[in-house]
Amino acid sequence: MVKYENDFWLICNEKSEGSRKKALFIMGKLEEQGQRGYLPWRDSKIKDSLSELTDALKKSKYFIVVFDTDFKEDKFTIFVMETIFRLLVNSGELARLIPLVIGVKRRDVVPGYIPNFCLEFKDDWEADTKQFERLRRTIEAEVPKSMWEF
Repeated sequence: MVKYENDFWLICNEKSEGSRKKALFIMGKLEEQGQRGYLPWRDSKIKDSLSELTDALKKSKYFIVVFDTDFKEDKFTIFVMETIFRLLVNSGELARLIPLVIGVKRRDVVPGYIPNFCLEFKDDWEADTKQFERLRRTIEAEVPKSMWEF
């Protein structure tokens, strides 16, 4: 069994106040339950560093991506998500990617190459205990074997 520094790494549009608030709420909720999260703009010593991405797979068990109304507004956020996606595909560990869809329709923000599994939150997403429970259980579980071998 692989030991990770973090249970999850959270990716959101760091330039959007709304996305940052969602990320902090999600981090707080999961950290209250004993999960160890990593939020680059909160935890990194090096801001806007691409060097972190190369070590990301070794440090974090899961990668949570917050797809919201502002996700597509920041090219760097899209680049980070696509880089993590490629690294996970190339390592055969795509199951470590957890897309969260909040306040939008999936087809409007989630790229078509992302697998069907997404946690889609209701409009009142902060009170959506069912999806938060699913997220918690996913993070606590062992990483499932990938269905695809690339």
